[in-house]
Amino acid sequence: MSAKGSWHNLPSGLNDNFEMEITRSEFGTLGTYNDQSGNPVSLLIWDYESPDHEFEYPIVWPCGKGWTIKEQGRIVQHPKRDKFINTGIMGRLITRVIDNLKVEVDELGETWESDLWVGLKFLMQREKLAYPGAEQRGMPAEVERLMPAKFLGDVKGRLDRDGRYLAASSSRTQSNAPRTAPLPTDAMPLPTDAMLLPTDAVAIPTKGLLYTKLVGLARNNSISTHDRFTTVALNLAELTDDEHGALLSQVLDAGPDGFWAKVRAGKDSPF
Repeated sequence: MSAKGSWHNLPSGLNDNFEMEITRSEFGTLGTYNDQSGNPVSLLIWDYESPDHEFEYPIVWPCGKGWTIKEQGRIVQHPKRDKFINTGIMGRLITRVIDNLKVEVDELGETWESDLWVGLKFLMQREKLAYPGAEQRGMPAEVERLMPAKFLGDVKGRLDRDGRYLAASSSRTQSNAPRTAPLPTDAMPLPTDAMLLPTDAVAIPTKGLLYTKLVGLARNNSISTHDRFTTVALNLAELTDDEHGALLSQVLDAGPDGFWAKVRAGKDSPF
């Protein structure tokens, strides 16, 4: 007698082998993720959109012991180091994207900054990650989880389809010296209305609300470097719209002809 098909090879019901675009990325905690003492674990949390299924729950990447969340989830800090452990989940994400997929995300920011991931697109697949020696510590030798299997592009235009960095005029490329420690705890949060308004009476050409917001940010004395200016400016979602491509290039330009330099030099219009 043949076996009935519905009794065998049952699916897991978990999402697998799907394309996605990261729509929100921040450090935070979730109630279901706690350490052995019951304390919340710091996580990198991705919300996403996928043409293959409706969004149900975020993809999370535990940071590891000692990392604390700062700046409303924009960064994490560790008291003793500024790099993640390579055997941890965050370390494996970094290794996968940088070394295996050859995506130049290191040109977009630091590993402990969350917002650089927004706009990146990946094919995600479930894999079994091995942990040698884990069984001797009473832990599973393998863990199954979603991992990026292929890079599919960057909707913000910072990377090409192959993952190569495009914005050659950015401050990170020109200086060739990425930061080695997280920003101080008083670093700039998401822009507020007070930050977005011009701080003096110099006339601003009528170029729309987004332009006015960016001029206000560039003139704000608490945003003292081009790097911090771009970090805050990129939190303005409309800046990455296709129609503002030229303005985005000006914002990313750290040279004397860039938006930041011209506004700080007192020019009424960066264009």
